[in-house]
Amino acid sequence: MVIDLAPGGVGEEVLGFTRADGPTRLGPAGKRGIPEIIAPSGVNWGSPSKRDYKPEYKLWKKYDYDAARTFIRLSKDEMMMVADSVARKLNKALGPVKVLIPLGGWSSLDRRGTDFYSAGLDKAFVHELKKQLKPDIEVREMDIDLDTPGFARAIVDAFNEITVS
Repeated sequence: MVIDLAPGGVGEEVLGFTRADGPTRLGPAGKRGIPEIIAPSGVNWGSPSKRDYKPEYKLWKKYDYDAARTFIRLSKDEMMMVADSVARKLNKALGPVKVLIPLGGWSSLDRRGTDFYSAGLDKAFVHELKKQLKPDIEVREMDIDLDTPGFARAIVDAFNEITVS
């Protein structure tokens, strides 16, 4: 069983940012039929290198994590690209896959009430992901934040559903 709650490196790879995971992220387990539970933490923001920092990024929501990393909130077009990449990878899975979406925020950085939170952009990602995923991949949306005991319970419940059946 693979439980991946932070596949943000997929988007980093698509966009050429500094936390890129490489082209195989979200691939090997699925190709082996290993069950997967995925959540979207980190797929809605990125960390471009200083070299790749476009002028328009200065206008976007950003968070200076430390001296080496500045996270920016991805645009709708970038979110759609990331959703497409995640869907293509998960669609190759030979085993069961469940995607759990916490509608209240995908990390402590972008939970409801923070400057980074954008329900509209997150919904655009979810809509595109659901549109691209095979029908047998369940996408479960929940009105909670990722960093909560309730979401942890949802992960355990999904784990039990896959392993017991």
